[in-house]
Amino acid sequence: DKDYWRKFTGALEDKFGNWADADYILAVRELSPPTQIAFEQLSSARKALALAKVPMIAEHLKTYIDAGEKVVCFVVHTVMAQALHEAFPTAAVITGSVLATKRQAAVDRFQTDPDCPLMISNIIAGGTGYTMTAARFVVFAEIDWIPALIEQAEDRCWRRGQLMSVLAQHLVVEGSMEAHMVEVLLEKQQISTEALDSKNL
Repeated sequence: DKDYWRKFTGALEDKFGNWADADYILAVRELSPPTQIAFEQLSSARKALALAKVPMIAEHLKTYIDAGEKVVCFVVHTVMAQALHEAFPTAAVITGSVLATKRQAAVDRFQTDPDCPLMISNIIAGGTGYTMTAARFVVFAEIDWIPALIEQAEDRCWRRGQLMSVLAQHLVVEGSMEAHMVEVLLEKQQISTEALDSKNL
């Protein structure tokens, strides 16, 4: 429910200020029991929405792969990564359960192996530090709370060595909690951009 979602995010703002930039885990732990329950319900709903989106996300990714393109797909939930990996068994995968020592090997395979057209990566586990310039398409199957993490993930393809323009797509279900998250994130990003521009001036 959109009104419920606005009230919930508003309560977090009241308690933590710009809560999306705070220590997220600590912030959640400090919630009162009723709010904690609401948060857990929200998390469960987000995971259920992610799983419901899998067939549509897979179909969208397949259009790129069938056209001979490589694509990077970012997710939040491990279950989403697992479901997409089942749909695309040759994909490279980076999640929190993949050892840090094996993540670069997954990136290298994606970068160099023509039989590996898809990188499925958790936004936090693979969203910083890696170069994925073999792709010019970035698809976000899920949305993160923090704009900076999304920007960092987008930049995996937009790095030194990229010779083409990069298209980043955020796939959300109209009217869902994710759709509202996008609105909130865009507002926060606009505020940050205006603040940085004013400092530059």
